[in-house]
Amino acid sequence: MEERNDLMERAFAAIEETLRVTAQPELALRSALQLLLDALECEAGSIWVLDAAGERLYPVVNCGPADISGMSIAKDQGVAGTVTQSGESAVIEDAGEDATVFHGVDDKTGFTTKSLICVPLPRDAGMPGCLQALNLFGPAYTGEEELALCRRAAALFAAAIAAAGLRPA
Repeated sequence: MEERNDLMERAFAAIEETLRVTAQPELALRSALQLLLDALECEAGSIWVLDAAGERLYPVVNCGPADISGMSIAKDQGVAGTVTQSGESAVIEDAGEDATVFHGVDDKTGFTTKSLICVPLPRDAGMPGCLQALNLFGPAYTGEEELALCRRAAALFAAAIAAAGLRPA
């Protein structure tokens, strides 16, 4: 358990450093997201942000085998919409059996979401949205350490997105 905590702390420090020192915002976000996914032992991940009109969620950055850039979902659709609207995190261990999981993006890309962690971007950052980590392979991925890392990383991501002016129009 202590070793896992140390790993989560080292991952957070690396994410924070990457966002601080990388000059290109999109590259910084993508690199930092990949660090998070590596620490969690995930196949893919994305950061979804609500557009300025407050109607649709768009992926600002994603990592993994499927390119979802340019796609969007309704603000209340699926786990991403629910988490963004409620401000409550979600852990889904079997996405195929969970009715809250929207498979429309999977259908368009050919990707298969099997499990996920989804945490909201902090509301005080003024950047409504969520962070998703998909298809977790690591041990005890539903543990509090993993959720805490995702929540802390989401705060950093929201601040970086806001500072770079990357909110979808």
